Amino acid sequence: AALLQLGSVNLRSDDATAAESHLREALAIKRRLGETDDRIYSSLVNDLALVLRAKAPQEALQLFQQHHADLVARHGELHDGSITLLANIGSQQMRLFDYPAARETLERALPLARRGLGESHPLVSVLLSNLALTERRLGHHDRAALLQREDLALSVKVQGPRHPDVGISWL
Repeated sequence: AALLQLGSVNLRSDDATAAESHLREALAIKRRLGETDDRIYSSLVNDLALVLRAKAPQEALQLFQQHHADLVARHGELHDGSITLLANIGSQQMRLFDYPAARETLERALPLARRGLGESHPLVSVLLSNLALTERRLGHHDRAALLQREDLALSVKVQGPRHPDVGISWL
């Protein structure tokens, strides 16, 4: 837990090299101890993938994918961590400009998020927004507009029309 905290402090202070080192060390310890099925391990994987996102994007994607497969095997697709990781996989695929793969992943994640987390969960809005952006990048402008309108309606319903995130949805 101390290495996780140290890695997180380094991450917040923009010392990505130190954060990566501490997070890798903490992950190695958790793996040696066989403690790969808890929130701390999930936080370590997520934080390391965030550090690697720009520097080693393919490695970040693989971390998300491996941990997602582990969580699904242990807890099923509707586990909140599994759904979040699937959303992270889609986002990382977008960063890698692999829009067909991102669309497939995000389309898989959206109904799981609705079913597992509830229609009003913020991740549903994030998935709608990312799927709309992906569709736009693929040249499917009509579908993108429909998804953006759905995201906006959900954001207004959940957060109210004056919330700053709702304003961003209009853009």
